[in-house]
Amino acid sequence: MNKIIYGQSFDDYLALRGEHYSSIKELRRSPLHYKSRVQPSNSDALRVGRAIHAYVLDPGNANVVQFDGRRFGKSWDEFKAAHSGAVILKPDDLQEVAAMHDSVAMHPHARSWLVDGDGEITCQFELDGILFKARIDWLSSDGVLVELKTTRDVHPHAFEREYARRLYHAQAALYWMGLRECGVEVVGVRCVAVDKNAPHEVVVYRIGQEALEAGARLVFGWIARLKECRESGVWPGIDGGKVLDLKIPDWALLEGLPDVEMEDDDGSER
Repeated sequence: MNKIIYGQSFDDYLALRGEHYSSIKELRRSPLHYKSRVQPSNSDALRVGRAIHAYVLDPGNANVVQFDGRRFGKSWDEFKAAHSGAVILKPDDLQEVAAMHDSVAMHPHARSWLVDGDGEITCQFELDGILFKARIDWLSSDGVLVELKTTRDVHPHAFEREYARRLYHAQAALYWMGLRECGVEVVGVRCVAVDKNAPHEVVVYRIGQEALEAGARLVFGWIARLKECRESGVWPGIDGGKVLDLKIPDWALLEGLPDVEMEDDDGSER
């Protein structure tokens, strides 16, 4: 079952069986949340994300078109039918995507990792008895796994927190392990972060082994919980079937208390 598929369309990838990062990470919240999850709507933000990935990672096959009318009525229906499978963007969004693409293309480190290799690779594999699928952004010819992320702030102080909060290290670890299961030796992981705001600054981050190992622990924890729930047929929510103690922060406990006046040793107030 472990295999790599090159040149697969996004729609064909979606039709494949298997868990994926966006589904299994919901177990971080609760099994109930995972069980009742719904597919995200095709929002403008998701469309822009798909478009920038297509422009940067597979520009020769980027199926991105512009529609500058209102998205309802006969003309909109006809346009959608004529461009089935394409990412349809508003004019402003298309300009933003083009600008981000240019920023990546001009950045020396980002450009160097995205020259030789393959983009938008499908990887299907098993981990601990669970079938997975992954859409790999880029795998360089020398075995470097490259992620492309858009963000509102590429500065390390902000992006490092976002990377951890969004569990991107777990995603990188899952893809790293998936490629390994398919016989690919990954020699390193890089993240190309692109600012959505002009001038669309680009920063390339090296993802270290410590972050990947932390991400792998999350993944295997989710797998263990998924298997447990499948076997028991029980999908608990956040409370785990218990009544939880509510703990409010210290500042809230102290709010409203009178200030304490301090005196020096000579009796004078400070």
